[in-house]
Amino acid sequence: MDEFIEYNQIKSSFFNLFKVNSIFKSRHYDLIIDLQKVVLRTLNLKKLNMVSLLALQINFLFSDIKNNLNLNFKKIYIEQFYFNLLSLIQNKNNILIPNIELPKNYDNEIIIQFFK
Repeated sequence: MDEFIEYNQIKSSFFNLFKVNSIFKSRHYDLIIDLQKVVLRTLNLKKLNMVSLLALQINFLFSDIKNNLNLNFKKIYIEQFYFNLLSLIQNKNNILIPNIELPKNYDNEIIIQFFK
């Protein structure tokens, strides 16, 4: 089951590292994907009951899944970013981004100007 817990009491506080998070006490996860940039929150996530953590901070330092494929996660389009995440999770570098075709009723010049 996938779930998103918005008010999860995982804070970027040093003192939170020593507290037990009652929300996650009886839960177990196969994979937690941590895309935030706050290291203290990542350290709080490490305390949870899980099989693997995918965390990008400090060149995957706290991550159980390392960037062995040497994929780029900076200054790339968001679609490529997410496909790179999928590649790491699957440990395969052959995930192709599908060709996304624009609807016929769009004017190409408008779209080109939008992206400039």
